[in-house]
Amino acid sequence: MFAASQVVCDQAIFTSIRTPTGQGYRIVASSPGVRADEKADITARSPSHGSLYENEPEPVGLLSCRLSSGRFCVGYVCHAGVEHTGRGGQRVYTHMALLDQAGYRSFGSNPVAVHSAIGSLIRQTGPLLKPPPHLQPLALLPGPCDLTPPESAEWICAPAAMLLEHRCLVLTGTREPLTLLNWTMLSLPRSLRESVNVSINLRFSPSRGMHLVLLQGGDPQLSRQLAGQQIPAWACNAAPPAIPHPFQAWFRLLGRWWREGRLEDIARLTSETCTDSTADTLARVAAICEDADLLNNAGAEMLDEITGRHALGSSRGPAEHTLIQQLHSRAEQVRANLPQTAEAS
Repeated sequence: MFAASQVVCDQAIFTSIRTPTGQGYRIVASSPGVRADEKADITARSPSHGSLYENEPEPVGLLSCRLSSGRFCVGYVCHAGVEHTGRGGQRVYTHMALLDQAGYRSFGSNPVAVHSAIGSLIRQTGPLLKPPPHLQPLALLPGPCDLTPPESAEWICAPAAMLLEHRCLVLTGTREPLTLLNWTMLSLPRSLRESVNVSINLRFSPSRGMHLVLLQGGDPQLSRQLAGQQIPAWACNAAPPAIPHPFQAWFRLLGRWWREGRLEDIARLTSETCTDSTADTLARVAAICEDADLLNNAGAEMLDEITGRHALGSSRGPAEHTLIQQLHSRAEQVRANLPQTAEAS
């Protein structure tokens, strides 16, 4: 799922190196297609000295946002040697891919998939600390959808529900932030994923305009940074908050499929069937899916009841239309296999 041929896109590198034209954190190289307004957006959002949390020997961060141009920017953030300015600490290096909508959808509109592809290249070549002023476009290879489950799925639904409400959130103490983000994205219809700006292991900064900030550890300065922002900070060592009522049916369905190991079904539902579903339609989508799951053990009376609840022609959008058609097709298959009652003599 999602695997495709190479995606060619623009790229940019944001870091601190000494060059004849200056030093300090800035875009040090980019491919010719990166526009001036996109460079301004990237500069405003990119991490600089001390912005990457050093919570492991080789920390890695992620930055993903939609630029004002409409293109999607995903950055792989790592350390690249000692900071050369004498301030101490490590140089923060961000390698970014800029994708149009078609290119982003080749990765399932999931920043984790793009981040993985950029990371594969960086691990092969290392950070480009002596780049030419003009880079060639970047060729990335989408891989299959990563369905590796996290150790605990309990913190997937609450952040996803916040994003459905168009609210921002900082989540601390995430042991597997990339896996958690991957499944948070896969819990949302594809079109809704495309509106999410997110970062992993980067210090909170309101100028980045992130909707979701994931941190593996805590940050003693976080409460001060969030003052006046009306952005909650939740810790993963506590129980997750309750899901708002409008989304309970949707996450109840996903939760059951989680427990049943139906991870491919979740990814297929959100990435193929319900790509353009809006937040206010998810309860109806969930109801159709719940009833469809009852068909295998249904008798004639229940089959009539279920198909009656979801009559052909009653859908309110493409996703519901597809699911109702699938439900009726499956119901007919089940009905055909029911034991035939003997006719009265």
